[in-house]
Amino acid sequence: MPKHRSRAEFEKMMFPHFAKAYNLARWLLRNPQDAEDAVQISYVKAFKAFDQLSGNELSSHQCTSWLLQIIRNTCLTILKKNANRAEIIHLDTVKDILEHQYHDETVTNIQNIPETEMLVQSTQQAVWKAIEQLPLDHREIIVLREFEDLSYRQIADITGVPVGTVMSRLSRARKQLCELLLPYLSEEEEQHNEL
Repeated sequence: MPKHRSRAEFEKMMFPHFAKAYNLARWLLRNPQDAEDAVQISYVKAFKAFDQLSGNELSSHQCTSWLLQIIRNTCLTILKKNANRAEIIHLDTVKDILEHQYHDETVTNIQNIPETEMLVQSTQQAVWKAIEQLPLDHREIIVLREFEDLSYRQIADITGVPVGTVMSRLSRARKQLCELLLPYLSEEEEQHNEL
């Protein structure tokens, strides 16, 4: 029989994973507002199902995997409902995502930024745009592995695919990212050679 868990216990165990939950939702849905909605819906679902978790002492990894699986399923449901809208990426949305994730101050005078910082920002933006172009199954694997640093086993639990599939998708996603970034790297090399 499952142990009855309190709201305080839920908050203690699940709220530390809020940033990971939002990050996954944001990358899957590509829209900050939709991601916020997905996280709220998912936390309500998680609270309702919290008593079903097995074991008296749950590890942080178990909580993370369980919650991210709920987030993923909620996002996939939202994507199915908004199939036409999900395929469109607006530049304003990308800008909002970048500003929200990194809380950078708005740059009003580009001359005040050192050249190296501009290069870092330019590289980050190129990587983010490349990740945005990945298919959903590759994008989620990249986010879970590279941004959230989850193990292959955790990713397999969250996505519901075998570990071998996780590894092959990750390999294909990394290769595709390299291909998407190749024009940017070539452009950067040309600019560097001109200096």
